[in-house]
Amino acid sequence: ALLGDGMTERWGPSCPQLLAELQRLYSRTEFEIENHGLAGTRAGYGLWRVSHDYKDTSGEYRPCLSYGDPDIVIIESFAYTNCTDDVESLADYRDVLRTLWDEVERTTAAKILFHITIPPDRERFLESLNNFYFTPKATRQRLADRVTLYLEEAMRIAADEEWPIADAFSDVQKRVAGGDKIRRYINQSDNMHPSVYGYEAIARVIVRAIDDNRMIVEGKAL
Repeated sequence: ALLGDGMTERWGPSCPQLLAELQRLYSRTEFEIENHGLAGTRAGYGLWRVSHDYKDTSGEYRPCLSYGDPDIVIIESFAYTNCTDDVESLADYRDVLRTLWDEVERTTAAKILFHITIPPDRERFLESLNNFYFTPKATRQRLADRVTLYLEEAMRIAADEEWPIADAFSDVQKRVAGGDKIRRYINQSDNMHPSVYGYEAIARVIVRAIDDNRMIVEGKAL
């Protein structure tokens, strides 16, 4: 089960790239993926949804994690939605993520993985999203910098708490530093969410982290 904001929801109900990567590495294991990402939601609402049913963007009610009995829960950082807060709110962000982790641990028997998603494309962030038409580039860049600030804080939280981590943020940064283009990873329709190639990169990072932390052996979760 995946829990996050729109960066997770836009992956689709079955997260096809993640499913393909899992099947490639664990060919004798059957997988069922539940995507509990929800666009525009902050970490606090992610916390609430752990123990409550909720409506998704299609208006359908979804079961909460505590009823779904998942073997693995992947918590995304909610950095793209919480970044609307100021720098002084980083401590609050840290607190709610810690409480979210504890609630998943309390209400499920699942192994938990903390996922930090890909960095923004600072040069063209939100450029093609309707609500940001005619918004100055400098303003959009400041918003991108705030996203990066929250992604970096998510990394520090995970390190401090010693959570198992799937760090797509650093992975993509390294690839870009090595000559790859950040544009490949970003959906051109809104210049915010991951592209298909971006989700492929995220899937590789997540499955590598699952394997490194021995969360799956063939036929069952540990």
